[in-house]
Amino acid sequence: MQPTFLKDIVRVAKTDHLLWKWKVYNMMLGLETQENINGQSHEHCRLGKWYYGDLPTQVKSRDTFKRLEEPHKEVHHYAKVEVEYYGKGDMVGVEQAFVQLERVSNNVIDLLNRLESEL
Repeated sequence: MQPTFLKDIVRVAKTDHLLWKWKVYNMMLGLETQENINGQSHEHCRLGKWYYGDLPTQVKSRDTFKRLEEPHKEVHHYAKVEVEYYGKGDMVGVEQAFVQLERVSNNVIDLLNRLESEL
């Protein structure tokens, strides 16, 4: 498989992750509904479908790829926590959960960047 194609599929995964995180941020602003955030597990969001999908061995066999799973799960954990606080009207809790989500999201992006550079 062409190295450019492999890099492109990682770039799409990064974009999908950032767009989903944008939805979470927009929920904080009241521009997105809780249901659109809370209903997606780490396996069923677009990044999860990519991660658990049919990827070439050149991608799935890399240690960097394997290390993505845990921080990606954490992103969804903190999003769920954020939605719970939002539902209670606890904006301090929402902001604290988003700080944690941002931290683990940056880890996901760093790993995806590293994976892209390895391919």
